[in-house]
Amino acid sequence: MALEPLYSFISRLARTVTFLLRHNIVVTGEENIPKKGGALMCINHTGYVDFYFSGIPLLRAKRNPRYMAKQEIFENPVAGPIMRAMGHIPVDRIAGRESMDTAIDMLKKGEMVAIFPEGTMSNSYEIKDMKTGAVRMAQRAGVKIYPVIVWGSHRVYRRNIKPNLERGIPIMVHFCEPMDVSDGDPEELTQQLRATMQKTLQEVQQRYIEQFGPFEEGLPWMPARLGGSAPTLEEAQVADDKIDEDRERANAMMRHSYKAAKEVHTVILNTTDATADEAAPEAKLSRLTSMRAAAEKLNRAAEELAEAAKAPDGEVAKRKAGAGSLRNMTETVASAAVELERATVLSSRKASRRLGASSDSVTEFATGFRHRTAKSLHAGAEYLSQKAQSLLTYLSDAEEAARKAGEERQIRHAIAREARVEQAAADEVRKTTKKLEAARRQKEREATRALEDAARATEQAVHVLEETVALGDDADAR
Repeated sequence: MALEPLYSFISRLARTVTFLLRHNIVVTGEENIPKKGGALMCINHTGYVDFYFSGIPLLRAKRNPRYMAKQEIFENPVAGPIMRAMGHIPVDRIAGRESMDTAIDMLKKGEMVAIFPEGTMSNSYEIKDMKTGAVRMAQRAGVKIYPVIVWGSHRVYRRNIKPNLERGIPIMVHFCEPMDVSDGDPEELTQQLRATMQKTLQEVQQRYIEQFGPFEEGLPWMPARLGGSAPTLEEAQVADDKIDEDRERANAMMRHSYKAAKEVHTVILNTTDATADEAAPEAKLSRLTSMRAAAEKLNRAAEELAEAAKAPDGEVAKRKAGAGSLRNMTETVASAAVELERATVLSSRKASRRLGASSDSVTEFATGFRHRTAKSLHAGAEYLSQKAQSLLTYLSDAEEAARKAGEERQIRHAIAREARVEQAAADEVRKTTKKLEAARRQKEREATRALEDAARATEQAVHVLEETVALGDDADAR
């Protein structure tokens, strides 16, 4: 392992944090961590700090994993530079092929790359459906897949909750035996990978309960299968499918917008280069007209994004638009306005030199066109900037609403748990009452039988006494 000062510092910092919070990290299967060479670690995803707890044993084994993480993290002014300096890989969901190619190159160079094959966090805390990306990456790079299960990290920090700084939270990390995926259908191998991870996850969860439980029912961080209040895999999948649908629609719009922005940029470059030669003024104006058409196409793409933002279910489009693509488009359009200004001025000057007095109409057209297009581009930049801000504001409100909905859901579960407890208590009272009533009736029956027996005995005694008296009277008579 090459010396990386930043990674060494982060490793020491991680050990310090773990020591201060007294995290009880139980690691099994460490013998399966490859000591050298390319390796693709496939980790289940239940919380924001899965990478942290899965990385500690890897650093201890003197391996520096390169995590594939969403682009938004790299855009953070604090986390972004650190992530890049540590060699982690940004994943752009619009242009994901580039990040995959980067990861494959690293794997071929003997690096360890870590990926979350489920794509997003599992709200059910089961293994979600997986796409074939991980298997295809391993096949192209010629490396094995190493499944990794992390359980308990979601108790520290997961979606819609604040970080839990409670000391002594137990975490389990298990490294499975490697999978050779060099031959075979990616779909079938992906299903095998998912089955292996699900089976191992269940085993780890059971060990977790045996070692650190028992736990009360209805806990929000426990899967429904084990008595928790988390949604079932099927319920969570419905929500995930909706998110995927929104994301795909947003991706399509982003790709369209990105293509429009690239067209503007290409026309700008062609026009700028053309001003250096003695091309005909009419050709230059033709290029400017092409720029105008590209700018209008870009504005139409922005309008489509704005329309999508108005939809009640457009949160994913808002997130992606506000997070990066609209900002990139805004910068592109703003630079286009500057380049257009320069290009049209040069075109007008050259037209004047070439055509003399007859160039007045051409110059006038170029000047008017310059002002109109520059105004359009500046308006487009301002428009996109405003939309980005409105989308981010809407997203913030949507996330707050989602957080409140999560809290309300937990309250409903708590009320349901209380109702179940009350129902169980009432059932127990009814059972006890029935037992007491049955015992009372039994005592009454026994008392009745005893009275009847006493009455019969009394009758017999009276009869015997009467007979004795009668015999005495007979004797006296004689």
